[in-house]
Formats: sequence, C-alpha cells, structure tokens
Amino acid sequence: MWFDPVQLTKTAEPQSATLATSATPTRSPTVNDERVARIAEVAIGEASHRWLLHFADRESLEVCCNPDATHAEILKRHPDALAAEPLPERIRRTPTEAEATELRALVQAIGAAEKWPVDEIEWSTDGALADPDGALICYRALAVEYGIILPLDDDRCTCNQCVKLVGRRCLAAWRAEIVANRDYEPIRDIPRRCEGYMPVAGDPDRRPGNERWPGLTEKEGDHE
Repeated sequence: MWFDPVQLTKTAEPQSATLATSATPTRSPTVNDERVARIAEVAIGEASHRWLLHFADRESLEVCCNPDATHAEILKRHPDALAAEPLPERIRRTPTEAEATELRALVQAIGAAEKWPVDEIEWSTDGALADPDGALICYRALAVEYGIILPLDDDRCTCNQCVKLVGRRCLAAWRAEIVANRDYEPIRDIPRRCEGYMPVAGDPDRRPGNERWPGLTEKEGDHE
C-alpha cells in the first residue's frame, strides 16, 4: 500500500520490504531529457539505501529501502518513475529513549490499523530503530493519515491488548489472579493498569502486569 507524500512499501516477504521516508520536492513537475539521460547512466548493479525518483507528472520523491535496492529493482518497484538516482547515505544514529518508545508505539499502532502479522511488526520495528530520522518522518505521517494519537506518557493498556481476554471474559479473574468475580467481563477498550495483564503477540514490551506496574501488588499487600 502506498501513501503520498509519505510512502510505506511492503512486500510479501519481510526481508524485501521497503520503508519510504518523506516525499521531498526537489524540482519542477517535469524532468528534462538531458537530466533523464544523465541519471540513466547509473550502473544497473549499484545498490543504494536511498533513491531519488523522478516522474513526468509530479515532484521527485525520496525513498529509503531495506535492504538496499539496485537501480533495476527500484524502478521495478516504481514503474511510473522515469528515472532514479542514488543518494548519499545519511549518517545513521541510535535513537534516544524517547524516540525508541515513540517508534515502537507508532509501529504497533499502524500495524494494528493495517492488520500486519506479528513478524511484520517485529521487522518493521527493527528497521525503524535502525533509521530513526527517516522512520519518525514516515510513521508520524502515517499516524496522521490514520488519525492515530499516541499518549506516550500513558503506560496503561486495554484488555484488548491482553491475551487473557477470552471472548468477553477475563481469564485472570477466572484464575483468581486479580481481585474480581470469576465471571468478570471488563470494558475492553478502557486503558488501565492490571497485575494480571499479559501482552499479546507483537507487543515489544513483553513484561506481564505485575512487572510493568509493581506498585499494584504492593498496594494490594498494604490493604491486606
């Protein structure tokens, strides 16, 4: 599925997926013959992480690929492009803790919106953390597209994010892992902190509730 001005290309196999960053206007909507001829001289076998695509009817578009793509491969993925030229590699860096938290949350939210399989969420997260500058541009734009707003300072989870929600019933309550009736049916989409919480597959934070929010069990002990 393609998004414009920001695009996210996915293929059937995760190892051949392409993460696109921003669409960067670099010229007029038409490409002159001399520039196309010069760009066409790019070695067919040269692989690059970043490419600048040129079109006849719209502005040029910068895309980033993971893994690197050759000239032939990038044009195959973008059949409407007249030409493509490799761009110098951007200096990559390690994301800050706040950026890593935001990227994990963005990938998780967008993956849920597009119904990505678990393995796709995992490798998309790895790719985003490997290139935080490009990934933040891409995934923030996709979040706007889907109307996703992340409460990054809110560590609560919903029951829909817990594997112990079976149908409408809470398996943690049935097992007496939390203080509730055994037939407890929670409101599933309300954010909360629960000592019986267990993350669903695809959640990068694999800690159960009693580890995420240790204060819950401590407070419970204080009341006993």
